[in-house]
Amino acid sequence: VREGLVKILHKEGAVLVDRTTSINTATNTVCGVVTSFSEFATASTTATHLEVTTAPQSVTAGYVSNVVTVEAKDNNGATDTGYSGTVNVSSNSATLRLDTIPAGTFLGGTLAISMTNGVGSFYFKDTTKGTPTITVTDAAAVLTSISQQETVLADVPTGTITLTPAPSSIVADGVSTSTVTSGVIRDVYGNSVENGTLITVATDRGTITTADASGAYAGIQVATVNGVISFTVQSSTTVGTANVTAASVQGSASGSTQITFIPV
Repeated sequence: VREGLVKILHKEGAVLVDRTTSINTATNTVCGVVTSFSEFATASTTATHLEVTTAPQSVTAGYVSNVVTVEAKDNNGATDTGYSGTVNVSSNSATLRLDTIPAGTFLGGTLAISMTNGVGSFYFKDTTKGTPTITVTDAAAVLTSISQQETVLADVPTGTITLTPAPSSIVADGVSTSTVTSGVIRDVYGNSVENGTLITVATDRGTITTADASGAYAGIQVATVNGVISFTVQSSTTVGTANVTAASVQGSASGSTQITFIPV
């Protein structure tokens, strides 16, 4: 048995509970505290598998995750504090990068971590929207590996919003309408923006009849579905050209188009 792995177990009901409070390998002393009297036992911890002990994360593309912690565990779920091996981290995303510190360079898609007292940690970031799976394996191929799926969300909108009216000409009768549909709105990495991303739409002639999806911002906002917006412009009774615009509430995406109001 490796030093530091001995535990004091206390029978509480039908279960043996680890009540170890301190281990002194210099004096070979193990201490524990209980609040009732019953049978005691001693046991040792030997790791059999790896476990990611932090919850799956949702991270915006291009941003660094919170810490991911991996531990060497025994069959009872106890951390083997005597384990000091190396584990290798990888993922199924070609663009996911790993590092041991949040301010690191994040240059590699694989990472070797030296475990200390049975615990190791790392950080990740990715530029591709999706649900990458991160896998941690024991370099010595002794402990069972573990995988965890993370979520990478699109960043805020950027670039040009392409708007296409259908039809592009409508009668100036105060009734006729044109449906304006955008191209896919993307972030700086080319990901389609998340569903529900708000885009402010406006026209300098006629009226937008689509309901406001927000209520928290000036003007009329429409929400993206699969990266696309669609809204309706109703003509006025004045012949002319309506300049229709769209601009993201967050980020810097914008675009425009025109609809011609023709004589009745």
